[in-house]
Amino acid sequence: MFRNNLIFAHRKLKKNKQVSFIEPIAPHAVEKGKEIGHRKLLIILKRQLSWQFLGEATLISFIALLLGMVVIQLLLPYFNEMTGQSTTIDDILSAKSLVRLLAIVCSIGLIAGLYPAFYLVALKRASLLKKPLKAAFNKSWLRKSLTIFLFSMAISLMVGSLVVFDKLSIISNHSLGFDHEQIMVVPIKNSLVQDKLEVIKNELTQIDHVIHVTAASNIPGTNFNQFPIWRMDKPQHQIDASECFVDDDFFTAMNIQVLEGRGFSRQAASDSVDNFIINETAARALHLRHPIGETLIWGWGSAAVPQKGMVAGVVEDFPFQSAHEPIRPLVFRVSPGAYNYMLIKIEPQNMKATIGTIEKFWSGIDPKYGFSFHFLDDNLQQQI
Repeated sequence: MFRNNLIFAHRKLKKNKQVSFIEPIAPHAVEKGKEIGHRKLLIILKRQLSWQFLGEATLISFIALLLGMVVIQLLLPYFNEMTGQSTTIDDILSAKSLVRLLAIVCSIGLIAGLYPAFYLVALKRASLLKKPLKAAFNKSWLRKSLTIFLFSMAISLMVGSLVVFDKLSIISNHSLGFDHEQIMVVPIKNSLVQDKLEVIKNELTQIDHVIHVTAASNIPGTNFNQFPIWRMDKPQHQIDASECFVDDDFFTAMNIQVLEGRGFSRQAASDSVDNFIINETAARALHLRHPIGETLIWGWGSAAVPQKGMVAGVVEDFPFQSAHEPIRPLVFRVSPGAYNYMLIKIEPQNMKATIGTIEKFWSGIDPKYGFSFHFLDDNLQQQI
């Protein structure tokens, strides 16, 4: 849902932390100048000094990593509450993540320890004991550059955080008119899945923590085709309406409110042939004061003869393309074989295990194309 923005903020924060760590290490290293001079006077090998300072910087990096893990563990419940996710510390500390973290820690330790380990160690004893290196460093281009870079990264992080927070607030506080949380979107790529759709839906609903399963040709946040539609008694008044083919469970699974009439039903044989469900905007555009039972003509696709059907229901308007654009007329029809996506509503508990079970099942019914999915919130994030 907001995932791309969170990843961007995370990367900015990581860079900021690296610079924040390296920038104060350098003045601290200058303070050790006299210590280095005294050790040279005691004939301590340069190599030993270099390894010591590299080790100190790396050790401090590891301590910072441990403290960061503690902070993450403490803040993770608040993060999950804010984003509606169920992320655990195990998800963060996977084997691949640990390898990356260790590589980052070692890199930061080496970079931070380079100055005292090689530059200061290479200076003459007299320079280290007498020359005010700290004052010289404070006036150097290196410190100024690090300071400017640090503040630039901090400002970028704050701006990015505000943008992410604003988008999260829109998603959390603005009702979109349909359920969009914990809904997996699985593309239907194989015609064999279309042929066994009802059997597959029944099998999926038997999986623990799966709440609803439905299918549709389009999902919110994507493009919709548009075709002309008009009232049979007013053929001169045509409007362009977006189309969406859905199954009988769509409105229940997506929690879309039916304002007048009814949703599609398996008990109504005419739903798959003759009936339409339209949104409020379509009803207004067609000047339908009492839309239920009205006959509409739909100039769908390349059909030589437009299709005729009656309005079975009117649903509440919702932003099916973009939250920044006005809501357009939308027409729903039941059409087996025309579905491009399976929508699976799951519970937030044990999401990782539930997704794994769904993946195993789907790979068994469609070994040719395999299993892929994304969450519906990802599409909504692109609308905002």
